[in-house]
Amino acid sequence: MKVKNSNSILRIKNPNQEEFVELWKQYQPFLIEGVAEYWDACSKWSNDYLIKHCGNNLVEIQNFKKNFLRIIKYFLMLVLMLKIEK
Repeated sequence: MKVKNSNSILRIKNPNQEEFVELWKQYQPFLIEGVAEYWDACSKWSNDYLIKHCGNNLVEIQNFKKNFLRIIKYFLMLVLMLKIEK
């Protein structure tokens, strides 16, 4: 895992699960770099691709709610509790 601190927000690349959890437990902001590098959206979704596959159709856009991070935090806590019980 590469770690560098820039503008007082920790940036990490490719953390394993244990490293992610340790950072998350500190309740400090951090950015995970390179997460979307291999997503099809990064390599395929050009304007031409979207026009070809979507045309004039309406496409739903999802927005995150204000409590999105709270929901994620709750979800991760449940996942950790389940792993501890095993």
